[in-house]
This record gives sequence, C-alpha cells and structure tokens, in this order.
Amino acid sequence: MSDTRAIPGSTTGARPADRATAIPARPSGPAASSGRDLAITALILGVAGLAWFSWGQSGLAEGSAAFLQAGSVAALAVVVAAGVLLRRLPAGPSAMDDARLRRGYWTVVAAEVIAIVAGNAALGAGGRPAYAPAWTLLVVGVHFLPLDRMFRIPGLTAAGLVLAAAAAGAAAAGAAAGMRPSLVAGVAGGVVCVACAAGCLRSAAPRGGALKPGGALERDGTPGSPGAPAGPR
Repeated sequence: MSDTRAIPGSTTGARPADRATAIPARPSGPAASSGRDLAITALILGVAGLAWFSWGQSGLAEGSAAFLQAGSVAALAVVVAAGVLLRRLPAGPSAMDDARLRRGYWTVVAAEVIAIVAGNAALGAGGRPAYAPAWTLLVVGVHFLPLDRMFRIPGLTAAGLVLAAAAAGAAAAGAAAGMRPSLVAGVAGGVVCVACAAGCLRSAAPRGGALKPGGALERDGTPGSPGAPAGPR
C-alpha cells in the first residue's frame, strides 16, 4: 500500500481549504472612510456650500437673492448637524491615519490651490476676472475625483462631474447670455456641495445599532470593524 502522508514543505495531501488559507490575503484597495471621516467631510462640504451661496449673491440687487439666502441657511444647518454628529461619534481609526493616503490628500489639495490661484490670476491679467468663479468651480469639481478614489466618499465622483459641467455652463452663460458666471457657479456649487454633505451625514449617522469605537456600528450583535463606514452607503 502506498504512503499518502504529506511530505513536509509540500502541498501533497493537503486539503484545498488548507492551501487556500495559507495564501496571504491581498489588500482590497483603499480603506473605506469611517463615520468620523464622513462627518468631517460633511462639515467641509457644508462650509464650501455656504461659501458658494455667498459668492453667488455678489453683485445681485437686494431682494433678488432669496434662493441663495435660503441655500446659505441650509448649508449652515448641515454644518451644525455635522458638528453635532462629530461630538457624538467616538474617536477612532481614520483613513487619514494611512501615511500614503495622507500624502495623497495634501498633494491633491495643494494642486487644487495652485490651480485656482494661477488660473484666477491669469483671468485677472487677461481682463476676465468675472470668470474666476467658473474656473474655481471647475478645479474644485476635478479635485473631487482623485479624493473619491482615495477615500471612497459616497457621491463624491458624481458631485465632481456635476460641478465640472456646471463650471462650463457658467462660463458659457457669461459669454453667450451675459449672465454673471458667479451666479451660475454659486447656485451650482452651493446646491451640489450641500447635497453631497447631506449624503455623507446620512452615511455617517448610526441607525439601527450601537456605536463602536472608531465610529463603526454593531448590528444584531455583530461587531462592526473599526474604520468601516458608520452607516449604509
């Protein structure tokens, strides 16, 4: 009778499950943002929405900016809600704990600031300062795309694409229809930023479970993993 015992160091005689478990798991990509990450993102987007609604009101006659003023109130409400949620969520792991992601984030933000300043300076030198809001909106929208790939923020890519399209629309409206690019950019930037912030708040807010350290959620007795989103996507 032949001996079927496995030779040390060999996979002969090992069960398929044993061989599978011996292979190290590969990283599945960037870690999803935690509940606190999403709440901080909502706070930033809410402030950005407030800034865009305010910029859109520049140059408008008094009493003709009711929609923009209502948008400012909505943006402020989102900022307050995000601040309250941040106080409720316990401290814990964050996507920014990853040095690679942190470097990537600051690289994208630095590129955004440089592009905005350089572009607006060029527009001013060329006698087209009125188009600065459209250029700024375009850069803001484009910079959302790499951030979404890094941090997996719900809706950020869609928001970036809409902002980029709205920036082109603002420039076209200024050139063809004589509208203020700041008005079109202000409305679009404010609405999109506030809507995306509200989505982040919805994903970050705990529902149907108890908060665990790091903003993770425990449902039906199953512990959530630290660093995972605190709400459904």
